[in-house]
Amino acid sequence: MGNETGVHRFSKEIIKGISAMEPSTYCIYWNKRDGIFRGYIQLMKDFCSKMTRVNVVHFVVMSPAEIPIILLAKLFGKKILTTYHGDYLKQNSITGHPLLNALFWVGDKLFRKFSHALVSPSEYLFSELKFDSKKSFVIPNPFDLEQITGFSRKPKTSKDDDIIITSASNFNIKEKVSALYVLCDSFTKVSKDTVQIKLFIFGDGKYLRDFKTRFGGVANIKFMGFRSDFGNSLQTSDIYAHFSTFDNQPYALVDALMRGNVILCNNLQALTEMVDSINNYIVILDETHVVNAVRSIVHEIKINPESFYQKGLNNRKNALSKYSSKTVSIAYHKLYCKILSVDLG
Repeated sequence: MGNETGVHRFSKEIIKGISAMEPSTYCIYWNKRDGIFRGYIQLMKDFCSKMTRVNVVHFVVMSPAEIPIILLAKLFGKKILTTYHGDYLKQNSITGHPLLNALFWVGDKLFRKFSHALVSPSEYLFSELKFDSKKSFVIPNPFDLEQITGFSRKPKTSKDDDIIITSASNFNIKEKVSALYVLCDSFTKVSKDTVQIKLFIFGDGKYLRDFKTRFGGVANIKFMGFRSDFGNSLQTSDIYAHFSTFDNQPYALVDALMRGNVILCNNLQALTEMVDSINNYIVILDETHVVNAVRSIVHEIKINPESFYQKGLNNRKNALSKYSSKTVSIAYHKLYCKILSVDLG
């Protein structure tokens, strides 16, 4: 409950998608309400009780807490599939988190060795992790289309309407928010001569306080914190801006594409895999380039709103073909069948 991460969201959506298909699916959760240790013991018991009926064990994330569980899965002789959502060793560096780094290093070695298939959501992460290509696959994160039932978007009809830019970030990871400073500095400069442009930034974490201190006085920048109505904001925004130097396949960006937003982002490969330069604005991480891009966006919205609106619809069409839960679930289902019939190593 509360601040749902991309991994939590992936878990719910892949479970829902796979459960609607042929396999019987067992979902095993670590319930910490009765204490971390007691909950973990129960988790292990639940896992062992299901093993006589299970063909494939799918780990939705690699973490040190799952080391004993993958050892059990190997002991039971099960086929194992693991989805990596990030470069966990980089997120927990040896200088900043030496113990966690050591645990993730051990976990990473075991998961690579024992998994019959490894999955990453992007080509960028695939190359960063240096996976063995013989048993590794790229499958995007799933998006439940029920979240956007009743989708509605219209081009702006008045030049005097507010132009809304929405952004989101994980304010607990320094590498993700460092690029956001460039967006905020650039927006501050543009908003001085374009008063109707507004920037809403969603997300929470330890680095948010510094942003509020630095940009809290800028009238047209509003920090929204973590909110469950993020999707509603995307529905009414003109642009979704995603700036990061450390990302894989952000769910917020998938959400924005599904809702017909035009995207403004920096040229990180993980982002450029998801958006094209024809319907969107891709910039280098430099204030001058970002300022020019924002001004170009404002100009296009005012001069040719229909063309700008069509770019967003093109984004939505492309996203529907790639990220729908049904499409992604079919890809995972095929992979389950493949590792059951063929030894991938």
